[in-house]
Amino acid sequence: MKSSILKIGFFLSLLFAVLFYSVWSIPSFDGITAAIGSLTNSSFSKDYSMAVWEWRSPDDFDNTGMIELVDHISKKGVDVVFLRIDKYIDIFESPYSTLRDEQLKQFENSLALFVSVAETEGIRVYGLAGHSTWSSESHRYIPQRLTTFVLEYNLRHPDNEKLAGIQFDIEPYTLAEYSPENAGRYLESFVVTVTDLVSIVDLSGQKDYFDLGFTIPYWYDTITPEGHAVTKENVQTSVFARISDTLAVLPSTHLAIMAYRNEASGNNGSINLVGDEFAYLAQSGYSSKIFIGQELSNITPASITFFSSKWRKFVLELNQIFSVYRRSTVFGGFVLNDMKTLNKLYP
Repeated sequence: MKSSILKIGFFLSLLFAVLFYSVWSIPSFDGITAAIGSLTNSSFSKDYSMAVWEWRSPDDFDNTGMIELVDHISKKGVDVVFLRIDKYIDIFESPYSTLRDEQLKQFENSLALFVSVAETEGIRVYGLAGHSTWSSESHRYIPQRLTTFVLEYNLRHPDNEKLAGIQFDIEPYTLAEYSPENAGRYLESFVVTVTDLVSIVDLSGQKDYFDLGFTIPYWYDTITPEGHAVTKENVQTSVFARISDTLAVLPSTHLAIMAYRNEASGNNGSINLVGDEFAYLAQSGYSSKIFIGQELSNITPASITFFSSKWRKFVLELNQIFSVYRRSTVFGGFVLNDMKTLNKLYP
């Protein structure tokens, strides 16, 4: 009898040990509690920064619209908004008139209001702009002008209306004329654009509290037969390495890597797609942060978007990514494309 009781006790202890190990070995934010909290409350964990791309202009919202939007995303756990400001260039380049001056003033007032409303909820706002042609020599002045505008804007406004920085989404590889044969030329031109913008911020007197960033594809870290490479001191290197080296002169920079997959693990999962970028920045000792981009829009192929995914699936995949990179000094958070889709899919 005593022997049977001892055997039962042994097996119960063994079963408890197996269950304990299984539960606590599941990848999560900072443990199971954070993961469950995110799933049940329909909000993101506070253990990382969650950003969204907002492709609408600040003057597309009235006061009530801004307040409602900010209130909604703050409840989701979003704490960074990349807000489109391209419209400034459209107004700036229109024929000079008193009307143009008034439009510029109205745009700036709308921008200031959006930032101040977001600030009340602890949300940082960055300027966001981009076009595939902006790294060409003929159009490079546009991102330069926008960077100067944001720097000057910050000097004119109090802290609760200042932008945290600016992010550019310049994708020369989407141009019709881009090909494997001329890829190097287009990508070198992109590096020149990055270099010019770094110089503007570096000389602005605001570099210690101004964050410059770029949206890039995950494959910028490769040197492939298709020509996705540039040179440094006559040695072929990746675009990612070149722009990371260039950004290193500034104390606050970031790269939003479009690692669009609806699976975190596997050779083609988001974790693997950004692994080399994390390793390069960490080994180099650079201060740049990486935002891991995730797609929500209704696009094809289905494998690169969470458009058809349930909230639980979406958050669990983010948990897996976070469990791998949470201790990296390089990790800046996630960025979602985009605001409208986030609010539609996960109200």
